[in-house]
Amino acid sequence: MSIPTDPAPIPARKWPLLDPKNDAVFKMMFASPRGRRPLIALLNAVLKPKSPICSVEVINPDIPKLLISDKGTILDIRAKLEDGTQIDVEMQMAPHLGLGKRALFYGARMYSQSIESGDYYHKLRPAIVLFFMAKDLFPTRPEGFMYVLACPSATLAQRFFANCKTSWLSTLSRSQRRSNNGAVV
Repeated sequence: MSIPTDPAPIPARKWPLLDPKNDAVFKMMFASPRGRRPLIALLNAVLKPKSPICSVEVINPDIPKLLISDKGTILDIRAKLEDGTQIDVEMQMAPHLGLGKRALFYGARMYSQSIESGDYYHKLRPAIVLFFMAKDLFPTRPEGFMYVLACPSATLAQRFFANCKTSWLSTLSRSQRRSNNGAVV
């Protein structure tokens, strides 16, 4: 039996692409050290800040309990900007009824942790919660629609949560985002 000198080429193996809607893949893409530039690009594209975000620090996503009976919180990606603003970036596979309250809870926990014992309240830094939905939360809306939920300007809630924003991002035209009082809807 002789050994062939020119073996047949090994066929190229096609690997399936990883689904970015999977929590682990989402975190690898944006929370790893190699994901900083894509995370900055994502935040600039979604938030459209007055001055572009140039750097971001991904911090521990665990928000510790204050009491044994408290609900523990582990965010998907928790980032901190140069000015101290904290951003929670969540990938949500399925919509559920408590999603808005969960977003407010996450934002309030980050907001309350932006100062320490003995700090003055004016040192509180903004907290932003972004949910990217794998499934459309609002399937009956017009093409090109993006829904952003924020406290209306005249409510008491906004005074308490002025720095907490919850965004449901899908697809809306800019002209459809403003209500008659100028608040984002």
